[in-house]
Amino acid sequence: MKKTTFFVINALMVSIALAQNCDRAFSAANYSVAHTNKAYESNNVDHVREWTEKAMETFSEVEEVTANCGCDVVSEIAYQGFEACDKAQIEGTYERSRFYAKRAREKAKAMIIALSKCTNISIDNIEERHNTDGEVYASNDDYDVESTQNSLNYQQEELQRKQQELVEQQRILQKQLEEQAKQVEAVKQQRANELVQQKRIKVNAEIVLSEIQKNYEKLANSLNCTKALKAARISFIHTEDALEKESLGATKVYYANKLNEIIDKFNNSFSECANNW
Repeated sequence: MKKTTFFVINALMVSIALAQNCDRAFSAANYSVAHTNKAYESNNVDHVREWTEKAMETFSEVEEVTANCGCDVVSEIAYQGFEACDKAQIEGTYERSRFYAKRAREKAKAMIIALSKCTNISIDNIEERHNTDGEVYASNDDYDVESTQNSLNYQQEELQRKQQELVEQQRILQKQLEEQAKQVEAVKQQRANELVQQKRIKVNAEIVLSEIQKNYEKLANSLNCTKALKAARISFIHTEDALEKESLGATKVYYANKLNEIIDKFNNSFSECANNW
């Protein structure tokens, strides 16, 4: 019985000692909150780095103490806060460095809450636990509200950033559509100009071909070459619908081929007539 009592008392004393060690982590945790507050409120990157560097030391201290006293959750949060401070150190711009300082501050406040739960010490009952500015830490609910507000602010910032990206993408797309519309209009205008040239060629070519045909007919009548007269019956009229369906080059080829056809047929016909004279 005495031995059992001894072990119970011993276990209780160890538990109390561990809790006291975790309790001592409050001091470093308080400084973590204070330093990260200073970092977040700084107005230039150098000060952000200066205060997050100090916070790294206190986060590291909390992580070490709580890892040895059974507050593993607190230790993990402290490590995350340390990582956030480390990233604030290496970021090249004030905005990015301050972003990680803000994250470190949130981890520091979450660390206080987790530490109070682990040690069963209410934050409201912790007397004289002030940060370097003399601020008394708020209750868990206050931290939860502020953490939620910070999260909402961050989400809002992300949504605004994505909205700006969408606006920029829309502007680029609109510009591309305008360029395509200009190209389409240019192609239409080019085609309209070609059609005008095709119609001009049609009129001139058909007039010339008609005159050639008439001259060959006159010659055929004079020479009494009936075969040549039959050869003169070649159609070379091209419709405007056909012009719209073909290119300018195709129209030129059409009339050139018709001229060659007329000349070839008349020449062959006159040759046959000459053999019978």
